[in-house]
Amino acid sequence: MKLFDSFSSTKKSLKSNKKNTRIFLCGPTIYDYCHIGHARVFDSSLYCRTSDHVEIIIDLIKRLLSEKKAYSINGNIYLDVSKLQYFGRLTHLKKDEMMEMRYDMDINKRDPRDMILWNTTDYFGLTYNDKILGNGIPTFHVQDTAVAMYHFNGIYEIQGGGKDLLYPHHEVQMALLQTLTRRKQPVSHWIHIGLILVKGKKMAKSYSNAVYIRDILNKFDANVLRIWLLSHHYRQSIEFKMKNLEKPQKTNEILEAALFDFDPKQQKKESGGMDSRFVRKFKSYLANDLDTPHALGLLVEIAKDVDRIDDTKIMAEILGLKY
Repeated sequence: MKLFDSFSSTKKSLKSNKKNTRIFLCGPTIYDYCHIGHARVFDSSLYCRTSDHVEIIIDLIKRLLSEKKAYSINGNIYLDVSKLQYFGRLTHLKKDEMMEMRYDMDINKRDPRDMILWNTTDYFGLTYNDKILGNGIPTFHVQDTAVAMYHFNGIYEIQGGGKDLLYPHHEVQMALLQTLTRRKQPVSHWIHIGLILVKGKKMAKSYSNAVYIRDILNKFDANVLRIWLLSHHYRQSIEFKMKNLEKPQKTNEILEAALFDFDPKQQKKESGGMDSRFVRKFKSYLANDLDTPHALGLLVEIAKDVDRIDDTKIMAEILGLKY
């Protein structure tokens, strides 16, 4: 399988020495219900809470301070990007471009690009106390890094998230992982997913334009939403309109009708466990940077052939469609 890697800007073969591919996904902010943009990421087998990793976060920040990769100003602790050899390589941004994208405004920072790791200035309803760092809260850059260090030792196959996380979040996270693991590429693939847009603007709860998953599911089958998302390549941003679910609904009806009388026992008996040429073609699409639009198109075509019901079921299951 080849997947597009943001760091190298190329499709790269996904290789793993482990039995399972290790994937880290940045989770959504959870102060409200999930919107359909959140439905575009992969399912997770483990959900990690930052509050369970605070001691690890504090230890990592202290390590960065001791190695002079971070510094303290007015109680806040910042990552010193001048000490980072590859900072900017993930997003391919030049120094002046990053300077224009101002974050963590503080006139006392050594460099406008320096990112806050430990915040003692702002109050978010919760603080953690440490004798050295003071009363504060870790920012999400170091939160995710600590979780990755704890569960994967900072070295894994895929880091995923929306493309809006490229800078500064993933740029900072990669810099932290490089520093802590002493590796130039601790993560094999940095994968970024296109955004869901409403009238050209990113769908977000903070923009008050969110369309919630639960509201969609009150009107449509879950497969309809999945089919709509799968009909676009994952790196493509999509404009959402409710009427755009009409075609996926018809597609869902075709698949539902094709699989209504499916007998899994008969499938096993007839196929002998071997993939047909259609299933192999289907898998080849997915192996090419998760080309779900072509894979879905083949599925719909095969579903119209009553003699290929076993292939239809296999393909539908791979795409997460449940009938």
